[in-house]
Amino acid sequence: MERHQIGLYLLAIAGGAILGWSLPAAAGPLENAITPVLGLLLFATFLGIPFSAIGQAVRDVRFIATILVLNFVIVPAVVFALSRFVADSPALLVGVLLVLLTPCIDYVIVFAGLAGGSSERLLATAPLLMLAQMLLLPFYLLLFVGPELVSAIEPGPFLEALIGLIIVPLTLAALTQWLSQEWAAGKTVMTVMQAMMVPFMMATLAVVIASQIHAVGQEVTALLAVVPLYVAFLVVMVPLGMACARVARLDSGSTRAVIFSGATRNSLVVLPLALALPAPGPGSARRRHPNHGRAPRHDDLREGHPTPGRLGADSAELIQGLTCRESPWASVPRLVATEVTHRRTAPRRLPWNVRSVRNAEAG
Repeated sequence: MERHQIGLYLLAIAGGAILGWSLPAAAGPLENAITPVLGLLLFATFLGIPFSAIGQAVRDVRFIATILVLNFVIVPAVVFALSRFVADSPALLVGVLLVLLTPCIDYVIVFAGLAGGSSERLLATAPLLMLAQMLLLPFYLLLFVGPELVSAIEPGPFLEALIGLIIVPLTLAALTQWLSQEWAAGKTVMTVMQAMMVPFMMATLAVVIASQIHAVGQEVTALLAVVPLYVAFLVVMVPLGMACARVARLDSGSTRAVIFSGATRNSLVVLPLALALPAPGPGSARRRHPNHGRAPRHDDLREGHPTPGRLGADSAELIQGLTCRESPWASVPRLVATEVTHRRTAPRRLPWNVRSVRNAEAG
């Protein structure tokens, strides 16, 4: 299944799109399925992150310093400059920031390995990158968007998503890794969950797309407006990554890993936060606006008059479309970066997920 996962993901995307367009009424029930499916996927993903390797990552001072400076100093400066082109649209602005400010921490390891990059070093830095982006993302949103718009986002659903879909799976994954060192049951759980990564990803793609595509499709023109920004981000970040690696005097494998880390975006941990944004939908209490069922309008936010406690429903749909996992334009940076770097190295066959990479290294 792992060898054919790309085709399976495309099949899940197509199936979800067909289901969502043909049965709009199924959006509500499918949306209710997002939380448990995404929780399982995140738990399985976090199991592949070597928390015990944090000490090893910190000891690799030059590499980790380069990764952190590139992702949390240089990237925010680039994103701020690019985001000014959509600064007059709060929906697009927040969506672009959610995507571009958060480095990928999972499949970037595989893509970098395919291009001859140091996948084991990226694997060791994954816990630090995940924790750093979770801590710094609210600060960057406040800095780039402003307190007025941030105050228009209701904190309750975000805290619910943060705790239920990130902190709890992350804690359970760390505990499972610790138990697996001494208990056979822990090893069994890790083996089963990591073997289910592809099915979990397929299920997540299908339910997210099926539940959101009808609403997001109505805003496709606005969403396409950000494609040039994503392309420009890639064009800028590849040479900047190379420059950072050169300054740090890293070897070729580490240089490619740095380039991929700086260019690949749309971290999986952002999806729960994006889906926590209010959006129209009958039967969902947390998505129903208290003012007689009327949600704030996107035009109100664009004119600079956000309704306290809510982000507009239209804005939420746009942001969810921008941050939807494996959306065609959100995947442009990683796919093009793979092609650019892969041309510079001999073909190399590596495993297709983090678990396989770790097993290969152990062997």
